[in-house]
Amino acid sequence: MKEEKIEFKSQGKKVFGILHIPDRQNPPAIILVHGYGGYIFTERFRHIASEFCKAGYVTLRFAFRGFESETGERAPEIKNLTISGEISDLKAAIDFVCKRGYKKIGLASESLGGVIIILLNDSRIKTAALWSANIHVKNIFDELYGEELIKEIEEKGTAVYTSHTTGKKSIISKKFWEEVKSIDDIPKEKIKEIKYPLLIIHGTQDEYFGVKVAEDLYKLANEPKKLLIIEGANHTFTQFEYRKQLIDAILDWFNKHLD
Repeated sequence: MKEEKIEFKSQGKKVFGILHIPDRQNPPAIILVHGYGGYIFTERFRHIASEFCKAGYVTLRFAFRGFESETGERAPEIKNLTISGEISDLKAAIDFVCKRGYKKIGLASESLGGVIIILLNDSRIKTAALWSANIHVKNIFDELYGEELIKEIEEKGTAVYTSHTTGKKSIISKKFWEEVKSIDDIPKEKIKEIKYPLLIIHGTQDEYFGVKVAEDLYKLANEPKKLLIIEGANHTFTQFEYRKQLIDAILDWFNKHLD
């Protein structure tokens, strides 16, 4: 196995990533799609990607534009972050993997990454596994930002958001907020357009939203589908025992629907 630093362009913007390549001819590919917090280049995501690679999957983890190219964390100038931009970046990531010659492609996403996957709905994808995803998009950010910050965004065009978990500050743009409002709840018709097999995973100790959001998505998704609730896991599956359950479940799903 080897790791390769890569970059590609999306709407003229550079997107950075790491490709994990197994010792296997013509492997299927998994693209890891991070959430609102980023962190795609941290040890947690490296562990997930490495386990996928050990199982025989070439695995790409990349940072959406507006995130640091070395850490994958939100850059202070995150005002460039938009939902539409992330959709474009994911499409460009799929383009990159296809150009490398990989034909069987699956997606694995955390949190907001699942929303991006659903909104893009790329026909080249064979299956996807979403953990901690919430289709009630506006509701997420209503609670995350609060009334005062939202009012500042709408009146001034930007506002400084301080992360509840890391304490880091970033600039939120009105364009991002307007896109969130326009999406509101992802329409059920949009979810019904997803024709590939879908695995939905959620932890009972998610600190942002409960398992009902996973159940709501599951009810709307087409067959074949599976809902897995992991007792004790938090939003990002930071604890090793729960992350192992997450990885094993995703690999089991991809072994059936991708390999």
